[in-house]
Amino acid sequence: MSKINVLVTVGTALDPFDRLITLADKVLASLDMSVHGTCQFGNSGARSRLLENVQFIEAKAFLDVVSKADVVFTGAGAGTLSICIRRGHRPLVLPRKRDFGECVNDHQFELLEALVARGDVIDAARDDLDAFLADAMSTGLRRAPPSISSLPKINFEHTANYSNLRLRAARLLSAWFDPDQMRTR
Repeated sequence: MSKINVLVTVGTALDPFDRLITLADKVLASLDMSVHGTCQFGNSGARSRLLENVQFIEAKAFLDVVSKADVVFTGAGAGTLSICIRRGHRPLVLPRKRDFGECVNDHQFELLEALVARGDVIDAARDDLDAFLADAMSTGLRRAPPSISSLPKINFEHTANYSNLRLRAARLLSAWFDPDQMRTR
């Protein structure tokens, strides 16, 4: 039986994100593999039944946990996504929803849509996630981290509206965020 190292991370938001933890456990339980790893649950009430549960992970330790993971489940927070993508992951992403009390607005859907279109992340809300992940484990979800030259160039002169500006700002921050130094350039 194959063995996979999984990271489930809800980030550091004040609102709970039980849906992500519940989804990850459901999908992981369906795999014909031995699963181990970490569930960073933050302020959520849910706990993983399959992974070691920790409330928060310090920044440097988080980089190490991400690097060692075979699979990452996360919300669509720009900082976490930037770290995962720069570490060669195509994370399984479930955006937080305002209707479920997981955030103040649905801004994470915009970032998810842009990163799915680029092929950087997988939408964890897809109906066939169980089968997709089982197949992906044989072909791999990891890839070479992007080079600086492949990151998006943003021209703010063409920003037509506030929503587009937020998305472009998130891309710019993601492109310039240096997870190894845990600071902005």
